[in-house]
Amino acid sequence: MTKRVFLAINLPDEIKKQIAESLEKFKKKNNTYDIRWIYPENYHLTLHFFGNLNKKQISLVEKGLDEVMENTPSLNLKTGSIGYLPNARDPRIIFIKIAETEMLHHLIEKIELTLENLHFPIDKKPWKGHLSIARIKNYIKCEKVCEGSLPSVSFEVKSVELMESHLDPGGSTYTVLKSFPLK
Repeated sequence: MTKRVFLAINLPDEIKKQIAESLEKFKKKNNTYDIRWIYPENYHLTLHFFGNLNKKQISLVEKGLDEVMENTPSLNLKTGSIGYLPNARDPRIIFIKIAETEMLHHLIEKIELTLENLHFPIDKKPWKGHLSIARIKNYIKCEKVCEGSLPSVSFEVKSVELMESHLDPGGSTYTVLKSFPLK
């Protein structure tokens, strides 16, 4: 049996609440569009998506990441502007950018090197930190939803989690498989 697995930074609950509150005005402005907003409890920053892993692979990942995380100091991150994937002309996902710091970039490099050494595939595209906040179901012109900004929020990252994703009709739900505390 396999599990759909990813590595992520879970935002602190108070930060999730601040982001959700700041999104209310943006949501009201865009309430006529077919947009499915992600529940605040699901806000996270994906560091690496594995896909389906079996029990042995999960154990291998956990052991490799234990070594990476035990020497990694906590990080300070900051949210940025709103962005759209795959692009602003044909948006499917609305996200909040995460300002990339040297420490975050270094952590991503260490994770990728460790996973590569364990023979897990690494995405060839450069990693871009983003916090997904909504999915757009039907095509809409971006000019209609692209306007708006959010106040920046800073937060400390004290752990990184290996997560399991459960795909449900009402949206995804997540379970922490293992938490890796940072120094």
